[in-house]
Amino acid sequence: MYRLQGYLPLILTLVLVTLVLSPTILPARGVIAYTPGVIGGQWALYKQLYSNCIPYNPALCGPTSSSLDYGILQIVSVYNTQVTLNLVSVYSNGTGTHQGVLVDVDTGASNFTISPIPQPVPLNFFVTAKNLQAGNDLNRNTPLRFNSTISAIVAGMDRMVNVLNYTVSSSYQGFSTRFSTEFQFDQITGVFVKLSFSSLTIVSYQGNQQTSESDSAFGMVDNNIWSSPPSTSYPDFGISTTPSTVSTIQTSHANSTITITRMRGFNATVALTIASSSSSLTCTLSQTRLVKGGTDRSQLSCTGSPGSYTVTITGDSGYTTHPATATINIQNTPPAKAAPSTILDLLQTPAGYGGIAAAGIIIALLALLFTRRKRIPQATTGPSNTPMPPPTTGPADTPPSASPP
Repeated sequence: MYRLQGYLPLILTLVLVTLVLSPTILPARGVIAYTPGVIGGQWALYKQLYSNCIPYNPALCGPTSSSLDYGILQIVSVYNTQVTLNLVSVYSNGTGTHQGVLVDVDTGASNFTISPIPQPVPLNFFVTAKNLQAGNDLNRNTPLRFNSTISAIVAGMDRMVNVLNYTVSSSYQGFSTRFSTEFQFDQITGVFVKLSFSSLTIVSYQGNQQTSESDSAFGMVDNNIWSSPPSTSYPDFGISTTPSTVSTIQTSHANSTITITRMRGFNATVALTIASSSSSLTCTLSQTRLVKGGTDRSQLSCTGSPGSYTVTITGDSGYTTHPATATINIQNTPPAKAAPSTILDLLQTPAGYGGIAAAGIIIALLALLFTRRKRIPQATTGPSNTPMPPPTTGPADTPPSASPP
């Protein structure tokens, strides 16, 4: 107790000095307001800028992201320091993925667990707080700090960006690697603008050494935040029905063609679903998935009870959906016409007309044949059907002799 009382004045003095000097010696994170600089509805489009591996060896270079066609970062909503994102990846073969992500620009917390590179990275590398600069921490809970703030052309505009360099090296039993990563974020909004990645791999075995180097970059090429000229939309598609109104009878199918139109480099696969306004109408599609390089068409075919229906066809690319509608009119099947019951009814039918015409032609032919046969001369016959001999005449101009008295 005695010793504590003896040092009490010194302890109080140190506390007072700390309180006086604390505003100047506290780390920068204590005075920075980590707040979002983005708003809901904003988006950014990313593409592979370059990808090299020299010499290329799958065992050393590993899979590259060259198959990635484009990516989209959508800002869904912002609440306090939390930002809800939709991450889209579309590959060259038309397949794609999308994932909802919740990040906190103040704490750095994120529910995204897939790392784009083979090394530890910040869980939230999609968006940071606004108006940070070189020397500032990425957030309150990370030791990573921005290395520099530079000027760069991003989506057609000169922007100030914060740069974070991150390098990891390892070596084990003749296998050594060095991975270098550079993240860039727009300073004003905090949105991610570029990721550069390079690696050096050295393999030594029984006196032989093999080296492989690779570098790639993935960066923003368009957005609706500051791009020049201003962009109205990212890669997307339209959908239509032809014809949009179809009428048929109950015993037939009502058919319409569904067509999607790819716009601004849209390459994703579109999944089609149908919904009818009534269960009395049944519809099918010839194709339910329209892939890149295909016909981009599907045949809609519907049957059902008499009535008028609305069919909605929805196209879903994974990150955007669009509907199209078709009106289907089903009519009653006309009743079959009764067979003629009298000769008069028969004559009034097309078959009857045809029969009359045929009969007329036959009668005319018979009349002609009969007339031709009457004109042929016939031999005269006697009662016993024996031909009579012709009359006997004397010499010309000699009268017959008179009989004696």
